[in-house]
Amino acid sequence: MTDITIKKAAVDLGIAEDAYRFMLADFMPDNFESVSKVPLDVADLVVKALQAKTEGQALAPIADDSSLSIKEQQSIISGVNNTLADFCESIVIESHNLTTAIAFLAAKRNAANFRHTYESVFSDEVGKYVDELSLALAMTAQKINDTTPNDFLSQRGITPRQPSTSKAVEEILNLAANI
Repeated sequence: MTDITIKKAAVDLGIAEDAYRFMLADFMPDNFESVSKVPLDVADLVVKALQAKTEGQALAPIADDSSLSIKEQQSIISGVNNTLADFCESIVIESHNLTTAIAFLAAKRNAANFRHTYESVFSDEVGKYVDELSLALAMTAQKINDTTPNDFLSQRGITPRQPSTSKAVEEILNLAANI
């Protein structure tokens, strides 16, 4: 799956990069300060948790097709909630920032899915073409090997001539015989 940089995710939300990192502290306690990228699923869940919090709702983990387990989702949601509680004066989240971030993440995910699909289809079709071409070339090579020059000429209605000596060659041979 595609990743997004922490800096880009924070800028899209209009919050400080440090605040975004603190939201990930429960999810990745060993490297939340140094990690440079997060998977789109993580960024998407952070945005959803922020959106739910700004709307006064609670977000519960969902067992769906996400690559995140329920426990991982819970740690991200609690990290978002804890960060908002700790930094509530300094974090102002505007709804258009959330909407923009959601749209960006969805577009990036769709682009990654399209790219994967396109690469798969293209690779499959190229593979089929290469197989067909190699079969055709092998059959052509076999036909060329099976055909003699006289067969080739006779298939086109050309009767091969037997080599004959020219008059000049005959005269030279006669002169050479007389010497």
